[in-house]
Formats: sequence, C-alpha cells, structure tokens
Amino acid sequence: MGGSGAMLARGGECHMENVHGGQGGNGGEAGVPAHPGWSTVLESHDRRAAAHGALVLAARELDWDLVPVGDGRWFVLVPDGQLPAARAELADYLAENRRRVLPLPQPLPGAALGALVYGLVLVAFGLLVETGQLGPDAELLGRVEASAIREGEWWRAVTALTLHGGPTHLVANLIFGALFGWLVAEVAGAGLAWAAILVSGALGNLANVYLRVGEHLSIGASTAIFGALGLLGGFEGLRRRTFGMSRRRRWAPLIGALALFALFGTGGDGEVLPGQAKTDVAAHLFGFLAGIALSPALVFVARRWAADVGGGGGGRGGDGRWRRLQWGAAAFALGVLGVAWAVALGTR
Repeated sequence: MGGSGAMLARGGECHMENVHGGQGGNGGEAGVPAHPGWSTVLESHDRRAAAHGALVLAARELDWDLVPVGDGRWFVLVPDGQLPAARAELADYLAENRRRVLPLPQPLPGAALGALVYGLVLVAFGLLVETGQLGPDAELLGRVEASAIREGEWWRAVTALTLHGGPTHLVANLIFGALFGWLVAEVAGAGLAWAAILVSGALGNLANVYLRVGEHLSIGASTAIFGALGLLGGFEGLRRRTFGMSRRRRWAPLIGALALFALFGTGGDGEVLPGQAKTDVAAHLFGFLAGIALSPALVFVARRWAADVGGGGGGRGGDGRWRRLQWGAAAFALGVLGVAWAVALGTR
C-alpha cells in the first residue's frame, strides 16, 4: 500500500467524512448509503482510492464495507463504534503517504568563474594556434582523425575540443559552452562540472571514431558542449526525484535537453575542415549521450561529498572538503588538457 497515498489525497476526489447524527449513522443525506449502525468514513469518485482506504482499515483489523452509489461515488463504511479509530487510522495513513515536494537548493557558487576559465582556455588556444606559437602543424596534430585515433593517438579526442575553424566557430562555442557549463556548475559545482564536461566531450569524440565506419576529421568544443547539455538534463532529472517531484517534473529537464539538442545539434552547412561538414551531428549526439551516461556518476559524487547538492545539510562552498573536491576536479581537467597537448606536440 506504500504507493496509494497520492490517490487518497488527490485533488479532493477522496476525503474524510464528517458524519452527522449520532444515532442514525448513514442515510440522512441524499445519495449516501443507508446502513443502520454504520457510518461513512471515506468518500471518493475513484474506486481504487476508496478500496485502498478499505485496505488500510483491514490492516488495522477494523470492520468495513465498500459501497457504490448511482452517481459514481464510492463510500467506505465502518461500524459506528469504530468510527473514531477508523478516522484516526486513515488520517495517519494520509499524513504519512502524502507527497512531500521539497524546494530545490540554491545555485552553487563558482559558476561564473568556471565559465570564465572555459572562455580563457578556448581563446588562449585559439590565439596560440592562429599565431603559430604551438607550431605550424598544431591543428594537424590536435584534430580528430579517425584513423590516427584507431591507431592509438587517444589524445586527439581531447585536443580537438580546443581547436576551431575560425572566429565564428569559436564565438558560437564560447557562448553556448559558457551557458550550458554555467548551468551544470550551478547544480554540481564548477570544478566537477567542467571535469565532467571535458570527459563527456572526449568520450563523445572516441565514440564517434569507433562507432562510425571510415575516415573523418573534426575539431571544436561542440561535442563537449552537448555533453554539458546531456549532463544537465540527466543530473536535474535524477536530482528532482530526490526532492519528491512528480514524474512529469522529473522528466522535464531531459525532455528540454532533447529539444535543445534537436534545435541546435542537428543543423548547419558549409565546411570547417576541407571535405568535412560544418556540423558533425554524430559527434554532437555521442557527446550528448555521454553526458547523460555520466550524469548518475556526477550525482553520486556530488551527493557523496556535499549533501546539500542532493538536498541534505551543509556542504556548500564553505566546507573545506567540498572546496578541495572542486579545485581537484578543476586541476584534473586542466591537467588532462595540458598532458594531451604535450603528448600531441611531442609526436613531431
């Protein structure tokens, strides 16, 4: 009977009866069943809700009768002498099983700093590549080449995320990346968010290589950006379940993420690299799916280290352990980028 409280309490369809007339029991009102010596304790237009109420009484070894009337209502009757006990049992049951919708916590601090660092990293790599500071062949060494990755050059899945095909490409990824990354950082913390976004982008690039046939080239942060979108939808959906929200409200973030993916992740023409479509829809899709797949782990880590992210007590930025986790995750993300580029440039 654990799931029936919502039906018993729903929208006024089922309610406790106030019985009038100490001697007469039922029968004094139109449409109310006449059972001398019995009184109505519950009334509902939903047969299942009334039946659940009767089961609650049966579990407490109270006598009951479930009676329909012609207008579609159902009445649960009990002997007059058991009426106070029956009312108390049903009231306790309703109180225990009524859905509790808790407020979502306030956004975590650090989202702006995370977005700023993301922007600085992309702009820095853009300038370093454009001015030749990393060498004339930096883009060739860092872009996704399916055949090279299949031969073991894993770092390309990471380095390609920092390369872009011109100012327009870079600015678009700066805007959308900062936006989606900011939103993930508000629920998971900036360090964890950007580490997870980087991993989802790299996994998306690897999946795009190993699950597709033939050669292809690609550059750009968009795989990671759609990874952020998947992380946000998955994280919010899982987190809302903790807060007692309805199924529709739990699914809303993921449905919204899917809509945004359909809107922004599947269009575009032209070329970024010679012979390659401007929009690599498969890379976007794999990044998005990687983000969704990583979201349970992100929820677990966030809730394990900071109960407040999952709705509990303390653990926000003032907690030393939480800060160390965020800074450690941020250092991991920057370290992976640095190592990947060091390995790429070392292959000359």
